[in-house]
Amino acid sequence: MFFVGFKSFDERYSSANIRTQNARAVLLGAYANLSKVQEGIVLPVNPPSIPWLGTTGGMEMWIQNKGDGGSAQLAAIVREFIAKAKQRPELSGVTSTFNAASQQLQVDVDRTKSETLGVPVQDVYSVMQTMFGSLYVRSSTRIAACGK
Repeated sequence: MFFVGFKSFDERYSSANIRTQNARAVLLGAYANLSKVQEGIVLPVNPPSIPWLGTTGGMEMWIQNKGDGGSAQLAAIVREFIAKAKQRPELSGVTSTFNAASQQLQVDVDRTKSETLGVPVQDVYSVMQTMFGSLYVRSSTRIAACGK
């Protein structure tokens, strides 16, 4: 594996057409040329963006309910926020992972009873993490967007 760095933006675009010097064009050209290699498989790929760096890497924002409002109120605020964010020309692909209709579960672990029964509290939390580890439960929502 190796990484190829581009010349500076000004140098690439001052004397050449942007359609032939952007990352996608370079990758497609490399793929066309490297697919002729018979001794092995060469796959040129564009590495994932570095979070918070660049105009296509996106951003995240969290809206957290710290008051007495319920899920429906938070959902309304998130919908309003997303609607306003979509009106901004510098943002695209604005979306949220929040779903007020999702089932909610609250667990209160009785530490005394757990220890009395000989079950370490850490094991209780470990089992819950295993059972619900793929779920992310909290009273906030993630907003994602990409800059143009």
